[in-house]
Amino acid sequence: LIVSNLLHKNKTKFIGLLALCVLLIIAFFGSILLGYLDTNINTLIKAYTDFSGTSQEIIIKTSRVPRAITAFFVGASLG
Repeated sequence: LIVSNLLHKNKTKFIGLLALCVLLIIAFFGSILLGYLDTNINTLIKAYTDFSGTSQEIIIKTSRVPRAITAFFVGASLG
């Protein structure tokens, strides 16, 4: 009985951790793609694979991605 109770607890913790990781990924990409100038995932990919210098690509590379990465690491250091 104790072992099955412990297994159920660990399974619940794993599911919760997995859900939080998915939420973190959604928030990370939402932070990059949403803002005053809305962009899409294709613009994000193009900014790093085929940079043409559009204002959206410049904003993604110089502002949004560094800000999202910094927020990720600051949040991780708090936990």
